Amino acid sequence: MGRKFHPAPGEEDNLNKAKSIKEIEFGYSRTFKKEAEKFFLAVCYDSFGIKHKRLKNEGGNTILNNIHKFNPKGKKGSGESSFACHGLAGAEKQWKY
Repeated sequence: MGRKFHPAPGEEDNLNKAKSIKEIEFGYSRTFKKEAEKFFLAVCYDSFGIKHKRLKNEGGNTILNNIHKFNPKGKKGSGESSFACHGLAGAEKQWKY
């Protein structure tokens, strides 16, 4: 469970965003462990927020980002181009994955 903490352009005034990346939603943290992996839940533009807000990685080793749409490999909007377009490359670099 997690709400967006970093708004996309144009939604700053009408987004019920989380106050911080540590906000608890319905009793759940956005950072959780499954077997040996520690995940950080991001929602769409949150990947830009990791870099823009210079957030520190608190021990996670995977960002699980819910992005609206990825097209098949080789098509416009595929994972290849979206890696940079959706801020995933910047988040990865900020958290040194």
